Amino acid sequence: MSAVQEKRGTLASRVRGLRRLLGKRTGFAGFVFALMVLAAFSEMIGVSMVLPIISSVAGVPAGLGRLGQAVETLRTWLPNGWEIESLIGILAVAFLLKAVLMVTTHTLTEYFALTLRNDWTERMFAHYLSVPFGTLVRSKQGTLVHNLTVEPYRAGRGIEFFLNLVNRGVMTTVLVAMLLFISWEATLAVALVGGGLLYLMRRWTYKYALHFGEEYQRFYQEASALGAESIAGGVEIRLFGAMDRINKQIAELLRHHTRAETLFRAMKELPIQGTEFLVVVMLAAPVLVLTTFMGINPATYAATLAFFLIVSQRLLTNLGGLLALRMKLVSHMPSLRLIDEVLRNASEREDTETGATFTGPDGDIVLRDVSFGYEPGRDVLRRVSMTIPRGATTALLGPSGIGKSTIADLLLGLIHPREGKVMLGTRDLREFSLSSLRTQVGYVSQHPVIFNATVRENLRFGAPNATDAELVAAARMARADSFISRLPKGYDTQLGDRGASLSGGERQRLAIARVIVRRPSIYVFDEATSALDPESETLVRDAIRSLAADATVLVIAHRPSAMAGADVVYRLSPEGMRQVGHPGAGLAGVGT
Repeated sequence: MSAVQEKRGTLASRVRGLRRLLGKRTGFAGFVFALMVLAAFSEMIGVSMVLPIISSVAGVPAGLGRLGQAVETLRTWLPNGWEIESLIGILAVAFLLKAVLMVTTHTLTEYFALTLRNDWTERMFAHYLSVPFGTLVRSKQGTLVHNLTVEPYRAGRGIEFFLNLVNRGVMTTVLVAMLLFISWEATLAVALVGGGLLYLMRRWTYKYALHFGEEYQRFYQEASALGAESIAGGVEIRLFGAMDRINKQIAELLRHHTRAETLFRAMKELPIQGTEFLVVVMLAAPVLVLTTFMGINPATYAATLAFFLIVSQRLLTNLGGLLALRMKLVSHMPSLRLIDEVLRNASEREDTETGATFTGPDGDIVLRDVSFGYEPGRDVLRRVSMTIPRGATTALLGPSGIGKSTIADLLLGLIHPREGKVMLGTRDLREFSLSSLRTQVGYVSQHPVIFNATVRENLRFGAPNATDAELVAAARMARADSFISRLPKGYDTQLGDRGASLSGGERQRLAIARVIVRRPSIYVFDEATSALDPESETLVRDAIRSLAADATVLVIAHRPSAMAGADVVYRLSPEGMRQVGHPGAGLAGVGT
């Protein structure tokens, strides 16, 4: 592939990516662009009035060439004796119109960027909440939070920089056209100086800005991941005396970012702050040529030279701004790429709606020769079979890490067997839609999430339309109503982040009440009592036992004490699955 074809391919790829990111808002971007063009032409009209005003006030000729002729023609159209006033009036109206258009353009650009941010954040939330379970658990939570909160904002700023870059480009094109009208020879000199500098700096600034953007993104992802991990593990960090090590990691990240940010700011300012020097050079060069080598009296072109200087200064300012904006845009490209990549991976999301509606098992739940592994060649479960009787309590024992929670994930439809089947009565679990399946499965883990909301809002989390009477009934069944009633505001008590105001047993009972409100036909308790004191464990176990009369219950644990009252008991070990307790036998044979 030739270099030209490669560039065309890259450009086409970027255009497709931009269209994907803009989505249905492409028309709005076109409207903003149209306003930019109108603002540029308003500026052209306003700047054009500067030369005749200088010529009239100073009493000197307008200058040589087509521009001088155009100025003289314009004067003939103005009222006699009111030439200067008329020119100033045209100048004022043109710049007022330009100011109105630019304020409108910048406001709409800001609104556009923030609207895109909102769209992207909503779509990314939907994506992360529906990606395959294995993908989600392998990701750093801090990085995901950063991607949801920071990257859409930076990507929106990138679109804003892109529109401002287009705006500068339109202004620059208009100014170049004006200079060409004044003198194509002088314009060529400006183009050689300004364009040459831009060309020389183009590739270097692109690579540097892109590298900075990637470093910036990596820094904030690492900082967010480290911060989230440190807060979650705050107790361990204190007990192990690791605070200094964590602080050093954060400090090193901050120092690296400070160096990179400072250098980027310096590089970004160079083209902007060098404009005045270039203007002086460009003013001196034509004066020397016209006066020294061509012998032309400066008085004959003073007005034109002043006008050329004004337009050149604005042009070079725009060129410097173009380069700085390009660097900003390129530094935000990693964010735009990340957003585009996430949104293009919609095909990887869970399909929760396809399938039959699940209303409850029409028989026993059966695992038939199920094998599953999160990574190829490393099975967590291998040819596991078990029967979970309908309307009974089944206990699953086994050491930590043996795959018990994987069985829970299979029943929730979070993962699917590599081999074998999970039968919900007479039908394969895969035949049902995940959305309907999950309404019929109540799941409580060892560390249930309690939201920073009231007790009532937590109980209604999975059933927004539940009545107060249903909430109280569920709380009583879960042995939670007694402690809720003792809270400062009862069911309207704010529980704090992760239910910090509750004990471990209270959080578990509240979580059980929350799933009872939904009235599922299947309950899965995954190590729900493993971290509780004996009294709390007894209360939670009683709550679980009371559910078996109307539903199928699976209790997963590694302690035999958690299995009291179970109808069927299985033990999962490296050798496989085996039944060690039979209906009516409870814990008989568990220790064998």
